[in-house]
Amino acid sequence: MALLPSMTVDTRRTLPCPDCGGVMVLFLAAKNFYVCTTETCSCRHFAHEDGDPLGTPADSSTREARTKAHAAFDPLWETKVFPNRSRAYTWLAKQLRIHPMACHMGLFDRDTCERVVAICSEYTAQRAKQNVVP
Repeated sequence: MALLPSMTVDTRRTLPCPDCGGVMVLFLAAKNFYVCTTETCSCRHFAHEDGDPLGTPADSSTREARTKAHAAFDPLWETKVFPNRSRAYTWLAKQLRIHPMACHMGLFDRDTCERVVAICSEYTAQRAKQNVVP
């Protein structure tokens, strides 16, 4: 990956790559992120401002599952089915039977993401049957 002038690399902050087992280093930019240093690997993972990983690094199938989970879940709060994002995540935590603080797509494994898709799809289908429009 080519460095842009606004980026620096913090090689003291590393994570193991979930895809290839290599080393991920922290890139400091407008949005911090980790990048795998293995030439043939394209794994990336966002980070908080302080460099702590945003969620847990995931392999490619888990990243894909997280994307699908967001696609199923986000419309529930974006279209005001729930009054706000926080309420939607509280509802999802109850459905998953987990603590609300642990209810974040970036923390979920592939199986949990698949459960999110199923829960949200079922909820959306039930609302459609009842002819409830957001």
